[in-house]
Amino acid sequence: MTFTPDPLSPNEGEQLAVVDANSRYVEAEPRRRVRRRRRKGGIVRQIMKRLGLRRQINGVLIAIVSLVVISLVVFIALIVDSFTRINASINGLEQVLNAVQNRSGANISIKDFEDLQLGVIQVGDQLELAQNRLNIIRPFSTTNPDIELTLRSLDIARRLTDASEAMLSGLQPALFYLVAGEDENSNLTQISSGDRLVELLDVGREQFLKAQEQLAIAQTLLAELTIENPPLELLRTTERIISFNEQLTSINDVLLNSTDLLNVVLGLNGQRTYLILAVNNDEIRPSGGFLSTWGWFTVRNGRMVDYDYSASTRTSPTPPDTSLANTFNIPYWWIQYRQPIYAAWDGSWSADFPSTASRAMWYYNEGGNEHAPIDGVLSVDITAFEYILGVLGEVEVANETADEVVTAANFREIVYDIRAYSTGAEPHKAFVAATYAAIMQEWQTASRDPELNSRILEALLRAVQEKHMMIYLANPQLDNAIQLLGWSGDQHEEANSDYLMVVDSNLGNKSNSSVLRNLTYDVDIQANDVLSKRLTIGYEYPASLADLDPAVDAEFHGPLDYSTMVQVYAPTNTELVSNSTDIMLPIVDAQSELWLASTSFVVPFDDSRRVQFSYTSPNLIPRFGNYGRYKLLIQKQPGTIGDTVTVQVLLPPNTKVVESNPAPVATFALDRPIVEYQFTLTVDQEIDLIFEYKPD
Repeated sequence: MTFTPDPLSPNEGEQLAVVDANSRYVEAEPRRRVRRRRRKGGIVRQIMKRLGLRRQINGVLIAIVSLVVISLVVFIALIVDSFTRINASINGLEQVLNAVQNRSGANISIKDFEDLQLGVIQVGDQLELAQNRLNIIRPFSTTNPDIELTLRSLDIARRLTDASEAMLSGLQPALFYLVAGEDENSNLTQISSGDRLVELLDVGREQFLKAQEQLAIAQTLLAELTIENPPLELLRTTERIISFNEQLTSINDVLLNSTDLLNVVLGLNGQRTYLILAVNNDEIRPSGGFLSTWGWFTVRNGRMVDYDYSASTRTSPTPPDTSLANTFNIPYWWIQYRQPIYAAWDGSWSADFPSTASRAMWYYNEGGNEHAPIDGVLSVDITAFEYILGVLGEVEVANETADEVVTAANFREIVYDIRAYSTGAEPHKAFVAATYAAIMQEWQTASRDPELNSRILEALLRAVQEKHMMIYLANPQLDNAIQLLGWSGDQHEEANSDYLMVVDSNLGNKSNSSVLRNLTYDVDIQANDVLSKRLTIGYEYPASLADLDPAVDAEFHGPLDYSTMVQVYAPTNTELVSNSTDIMLPIVDAQSELWLASTSFVVPFDDSRRVQFSYTSPNLIPRFGNYGRYKLLIQKQPGTIGDTVTVQVLLPPNTKVVESNPAPVATFALDRPIVEYQFTLTVDQEIDLIFEYKPD
């Protein structure tokens, strides 16, 4: 606003006109009054000047503004520093964990354990420092949701590190006992004295209970988290903390049950007997393979005291009364037996091994067989025995004509030659049973050699991880611990996650070692977050490979062409859209609380074939503000050597890739982003993809 004097009129000599920017009169008052106000103002200024108040007020104002600015800078700096410490600490812990996990099998040394302990302690120290620094701003945390989320994540991370420290402290006595020798680089080998191991785990139980308390508090804090529209880094950190909580809770649950588990498994509180399902994965079935031989073994005080193997026939083991067949239901799309009772023994329509094992255990117990009721079931396929043979080197097995020296390289050839050329009722099964018994005898002897025993443990661990060996216990609580360890072969899906499992059932020969299967999975995340999916299953059955395979022989081992029943599993509420026209119309059903499509077809010898299914699944894309997340779990079929898998994910319009685990092999920026993954499915595989919605 401007002030301009107006020419004085004769009647207004003592007035002053005040003119605004538009040259209009807005105020007029006597000059005398203005002068008085000026004098009054001048007096005030003089007084303030004399007293120095103006300078003090200006100084106070500057100080307040400076304090606000400095506080804000410090506030932000503390948040950023604490956030950086959380991530750095978690990164450090992950590196230690990865270093230990990447060690093969049982090769975990005292030094590995001490490195892990030190890493956890360092994480705790960093988080404690961050907590102390941020205490001054906690009263203001509710003013900003991101700050509150950071502080809560920090508190949860601290609880998790406290739980980790307690778990490692509880494990230390048992671990040091297990390590052979006093060298810090010595590896886990000694398992002969199970009762002492149980005593030492009992010593650590108080620490496991302490960890349980910390994990329970962390879970409560996690339930209170509100994630609306956080920055990406904060979202990543929060997700990692959630993942750590799940892992630690699972591990601690196993530790809390470890003494009971070992008492049962090792027969420390009484003799235990287990059923062995020795399956042939050359003739693949949903739970691993055709049940050709079976056996049992008894353990007491940590030692195997008795065992036996037999061929699987209509009378071995003794079946239950046929009237009991109505106690279980055979799916209408599965093989229909003349005597349905046998389906409980070798029907194996479930890709979920605990379901298959529980039926086999029921069959064995209801048949009144030796040692019934048994305490659990162990499934072992040919590949697992080959892993063990590879460590033992060789075993000598008596045959009807001469003793055979069996190795991992010649095992299958000897078995199929006996099957083809020997006489009698299935002599190859008797030979396989004798071979497995000889392997177990050699294993008993090898357990006295720490180095050899360590290598056998590695082979067993590999077999369990790859689902060539699976375990089921009659005790539900202990079986849950087996599932947490990942040794059960159970079929499961995760919340807010896509799911895929492809399962073959060989219907006529022994060719699965020569049939190569590859999966191509295309996922279109549509604008409404519905998943439109196309699964292509490719089969290669080359003569160049089959000619070297002793199991492929039309004269003795079934027709050359590969006949299969395929099962495709997907999330609940999936809908089939279309399928290849040259296959039977798929039967859609529910199995293990998953959606299932099942059909049959033939892959010709020395040829290839592709079958395709298109289907949609409901909204499985959780959103966090501007970010979306696609997760996929692909489960491996037990008994398979390893399918090659390609996954392509087409993201919604106006999005971009932010983060992916594992890293994709390629990304394409066309009209919409495409992310591609490739891997060999030797174990279950997870994909976790975060993407951002761009502003309109």
